[in-house]
Amino acid sequence: MSLQKALLLLLLLAQSLSAFGEGFSKSETAESWSKKQMQHMLADRPVMKTYKVGEQILWVRPQDSIWQWVAEHYAGKTTRFWTAWHGDIPTEGAQAMHSYGNDTGYLYLEMPAADGKETSNQIFERLWKEAVFELLNLENATGFSDALADACASKCTRHDYIVKITRLEHVALGKMQTFYTEVWLPWCKTSGFVPDPECWHHNYHPDFDTWIKQYPPDSQYPWKQYGDYYDELMRWKAAVESAKPEPGAVNPKSDDGPKK
Repeated sequence: MSLQKALLLLLLLAQSLSAFGEGFSKSETAESWSKKQMQHMLADRPVMKTYKVGEQILWVRPQDSIWQWVAEHYAGKTTRFWTAWHGDIPTEGAQAMHSYGNDTGYLYLEMPAADGKETSNQIFERLWKEAVFELLNLENATGFSDALADACASKCTRHDYIVKITRLEHVALGKMQTFYTEVWLPWCKTSGFVPDPECWHHNYHPDFDTWIKQYPPDSQYPWKQYGDYYDELMRWKAAVESAKPEPGAVNPKSDDGPKK
């Protein structure tokens, strides 16, 4: 992996990506902004548009509570910054992802495989759950940035960095349980959609120490996943430091043409 590619990956996954190509404009209203993001998201992930009740195919509508909740969070209801839908898929190994930069958040969701292993309703529910979780996770943007800064300044070990990141995600998981109870289930009751509690509660425990013990040291999440991010950061940091000129070194003058 090239240094430039490694740096881009690192910044993206550490909530520091600042590039944006969706026409962000502070002159827009929050309502028009959130409407545009919902349109982008549902156009790019059409499986989130419809669900089945029996043999009937129904559409998620702007007046539905789940639509309104996600739209409000795109508009920064709890973060005080706007979030943009990003059509790219998350990096390898991630189903969903967020990033943050230039006072704007970004949301990425997987492109589910149409291999018949899941029903359309299962994919529908999972992608809505992933969107909710990452929007809640963006409320931790400052915490993620602090963890990154501590790692860059060698103020935390690899293990400490993983725990810092995972603790923040555990907070978002807790908030997601509240969403499931207060928003998703009432919507299911009125729409006729049959929910899958396991989709929302998978491995969750309100106590962080109890919850993280479910993941052995060799598990992909969180140890390998965030450990790899930390290792990439350390490699990038070492490369940058090795490229710095030695103290007192004189930079060679540029060639400004033929010499007399």
